[in-house]
Amino acid sequence: GEVFYRRADMAIGSLTINEERSEIIDFSVPFVETGISVMVSRSNGTVSPSAFLEPYSPAVWVMMFVMCLTVVAVTVFIFEYFSPVGYNRSLAAGQRTGGSKFTIGKSIWLLWALVFNNSV
Repeated sequence: GEVFYRRADMAIGSLTINEERSEIIDFSVPFVETGISVMVSRSNGTVSPSAFLEPYSPAVWVMMFVMCLTVVAVTVFIFEYFSPVGYNRSLAAGQRTGGSKFTIGKSIWLLWALVFNNSV
């Protein structure tokens, strides 16, 4: 009765969809046939393409992007540092002359340039 009197937007429970209930309430198609059903009211509009961004504020999304970029940059630096054919080991072995070492800062700068399509 709560959904019928508009005191609730949806109801969850062990309900059977029958003709009498279908005349009063709009049922959605069950998501999974396991004996358990979910009843959700139908939306009257379209879902925004950016609806997946709504759970978090823009500041949180920016922070997640920066943290992902930093984690990837540190990972690239670690692989480069321990690689037997890496740039730092080539400098130490005298195979390359000039230039400075590949640092964590350069790793972050490299990924930042790659993400935003700048030349490296």
